[in-house]
Amino acid sequence: MFDNGAWDFKIDNDRMGRAVDSSIIRGAEELKTCIVAAYGLLGREVLAEMSYWLNDGESEMQIEERYKRNSHSGVMRNVNDKFKGLQQKAMVGRAGDAFRVSEFKEIMELIKLTDWRCWDYLEKIDKKLWTRSHFEGERFNVMTSNAAESLNNALLPARDSPIMALFEFIRRKLCTWYVSRRTEISKMKGNVPDSIQKILVEQLVLSTGLLVMPCSTWLFEVTHRPTNFGFTVDLDKRTCTCLEFQKLGLPCRHAIAAASCRNMQ
Repeated sequence: MFDNGAWDFKIDNDRMGRAVDSSIIRGAEELKTCIVAAYGLLGREVLAEMSYWLNDGESEMQIEERYKRNSHSGVMRNVNDKFKGLQQKAMVGRAGDAFRVSEFKEIMELIKLTDWRCWDYLEKIDKKLWTRSHFEGERFNVMTSNAAESLNNALLPARDSPIMALFEFIRRKLCTWYVSRRTEISKMKGNVPDSIQKILVEQLVLSTGLLVMPCSTWLFEVTHRPTNFGFTVDLDKRTCTCLEFQKLGLPCRHAIAAASCRNMQ
């Protein structure tokens, strides 16, 4: 009934929904039940509240229409299966990860020159579904549904259990995870997690050699020396015209270079 991945559905005239991931649970008497993790959409605003429901074919919630989605990871898999031998997958990955629309268009032109069929396939897919540059919400650095797939794998031992036993398994699993994360975070040194610290160190290395010109107290122009291509950084608003600062929520190389110019840590 449900596709693995993300797709939109219409609950009624006023409510839209998006399924993030789903699993088929086989319980007693071969009853096939689908557990879906989803969140509601109201226009362009995404509700933060997550909802879960069970569907055994006679649910009180009626899904009137269904819209297949193409996620970033799904597009990558399809490209790898359909178009082999010319590094299309790597280029599609770069296009999906691009922060700026102009950068995305440049990579798409390169894909078009390399393999017109691959470019034509991508042009038929709504860019908001698989690219960072055209996405209208805040996805930060999450580009795949790996988290949902990992959760499905963790629930694998209990898939054949009755519903209540499955819920108890989930409760115990979550408790175990919370304790494990709490223990791990208690050993952390400083205020920044190791994974984020690694990203910041990489950006710090990339910031060396950038030419920084202060324009005001918080405004800076940061230029790449080889290309003389510049970006504008506003440390007060925490923005950069490369868009990486505001889309990831972490300082980009240009912001770090500007902060270093002001002797900020």
